[in-house]
Amino acid sequence: ADVLMHIPLGATLVHNHPDSVSLSDADLSQLAKVGVSRVVALGHDGSVYEASTALRFGNGASVESRYGPVLQRVLDRVIRESQYAGASLAGLYPHIPHVVALIFDRAGVIHYSLRPSVDTWLTLERYRSVIQRVVDAEAQRLRSDLAAQVIASNQASN
Repeated sequence: ADVLMHIPLGATLVHNHPDSVSLSDADLSQLAKVGVSRVVALGHDGSVYEASTALRFGNGASVESRYGPVLQRVLDRVIRESQYAGASLAGLYPHIPHVVALIFDRAGVIHYSLRPSVDTWLTLERYRSVIQRVVDAEAQRLRSDLAAQVIASNQASN
């Protein structure tokens, strides 16, 4: 593990996800290690989740420090969406890590992709409009937060 922290190996970490859910904060945080370029999770249902660092805000440290707050905002938004629609979104909850990964992808922190099983695709398709609204709002917020952080950092170093 120490090697992955300090030597740019370009390693791909592949592991299984028996519950067939997307990459967790622990998975995405692996991208903060200099030696890790990609993380892949293979779901029991055949889904494949993959992430790598992006150039814009590309480091896993951005994921490590921001995953919890982004996750909480996503959960809050999904609860509000459920109340607003008067419909249960319980089927979406196992896929919240996917929504969070989409937000990090859209904000330029990671490159994220999913090759879903048929069951996962059907579930995500059923909640597509909710997912889209949440991702649009939260990705914009995350991009703004990260850009402000870069500006503040540049000003502090000058």
